[in-house]
This record gives sequence, structure tokens and C-alpha cells, in this order.
Amino acid sequence: MTFTDFWAVWPHKRNKHQAQKAFGKLRPEERQLAVERAEQWCREWRKENPQASHIHASTYLSQRMFL
Repeated sequence: MTFTDFWAVWPHKRNKHQAQKAFGKLRPEERQLAVERAEQWCREWRKENPQASHIHASTYLSQRMFL
């Protein structure tokens, strides 16, 4: 999986450069999980935190929220 794959599914397009750096630090198997789980994770986050700000992609990746 590439960063382009991830960016295509991430719903909130902000701070692309930081997200790309965070993605580059992931192991290949983590990259795949991050891409596969991004959309579902965002939907669940929004459901559980309707008043919260959107999570930046770099935060999702660097904190490995997909695990």
C-alpha cells in the first residue's frame, strides 16, 4: 500500500505533508492496516465523538489508531 492509497480513503484532507511523513515511518504491514481501516475508523470516531474536531491523518498514523 502506498500513501496515495491512504490519502484516497482518508476523508479529511488536511496537513498532507505531515501525514505523508507519518505514513513513511510505518512498517509495510502497518501501512496496509492503516489504509484498510481508515474509513471505518473515521465513521466510528464521528459516531462516538460527534462534537469533537476531526482527527488529522498524521495523528491517526503516528499514534497508530488503526491497531
